[in-house]
Amino acid sequence: MSITVPPSVNYPNQLISSPCLWAKNPSEGSRFVPGQIAWGSMGGTNKCVDVNLYGLGAQTFSQIAALSVDNSGCGADVQFIFPDTQQTYTVPAYTPQCVVPVFTNTTNFYIYSPNSLSGDITNFAIHNDVPPPISVPTTQAQNVAANSAITLAAGTTQIIPAGTTGTLENLAITVGVQTASVSFNFLLVLQDGSGKVLAAVNAVGNSGGTLNALILALQGIAVRFQNGVSLIITGSGNPGGTVDCNAYYKIP
Repeated sequence: MSITVPPSVNYPNQLISSPCLWAKNPSEGSRFVPGQIAWGSMGGTNKCVDVNLYGLGAQTFSQIAALSVDNSGCGADVQFIFPDTQQTYTVPAYTPQCVVPVFTNTTNFYIYSPNSLSGDITNFAIHNDVPPPISVPTTQAQNVAANSAITLAAGTTQIIPAGTTGTLENLAITVGVQTASVSFNFLLVLQDGSGKVLAAVNAVGNSGGTLNALILALQGIAVRFQNGVSLIITGSGNPGGTVDCNAYYKIP
């Protein structure tokens, strides 16, 4: 079977070959340089760290051939950027361990994680040769915050404890009203400790009516939050109903 190639245009930039370091034995022998990024205090406003091995106690480190990265303590993706070869290597959030060969001919690169939060930590090692590649699957374990029988009335209820930073992965909110004594209209907002709105949904009903429904179900999401999560209810009416909220999340 032949391959069909769609209509194309010529590549507009100059193509230049570069030396490949994979098969080059470093003169200093097999070595690595470990490092750690605490994103709450490193990277500045843009969450970007410049790593330069020249003159920083690694004078005998002549080349970069691979990276090993433990991103299990970080709830955000981390990018390793090598401008000289225009290569970017992205390590997903919560990846426990991976080894990736890299293409570069310098000893300078950048580590970038724009969605990282305080409490996120990325551990890594820079290698001057190529160790066996490995990738360990991310754990599926989750923390659970279950709040039941929250009164369907204006007020604030803490769902995930204050001081907790992490990633919200699944969320379910159920409202139950047996026989509403009055008409009601409420807005339910899930908000973290920084004021960021994570989700919002309305619960509306008429006098004498009933409501027993799952009004919000979010699965397979990855929404970062800081300093806990609260359920804020605003609106009018007093139908005598309750709200159940189940949140599944990872730390950090």
